[in-house]
Amino acid sequence: MDDAARVRLQIRAVITVYRAEMSRLKAWKPSGETSEKYAKSLRARCIDILDAARAELDGSAPWHPDVLTELANARAEISAGD
Repeated sequence: MDDAARVRLQIRAVITVYRAEMSRLKAWKPSGETSEKYAKSLRARCIDILDAARAELDGSAPWHPDVLTELANARAEISAGD
């Protein structure tokens, strides 16, 4: 697997897990405080993973701009929350 495919796969995995966990949280219906605490923790961890992937890219490879756009879109979705 090349670097571009690895980073794209990582982005997809983070988004998939985020969406699944948020759906699970909605179905679980915990108290407001517990729900917000869990969602905040999930968002923070997902953002950390995406930021670590972003830090590895220096913009020198031809595929970096496309992946940087994907990272930005994923980060925006997670930051917005539900």
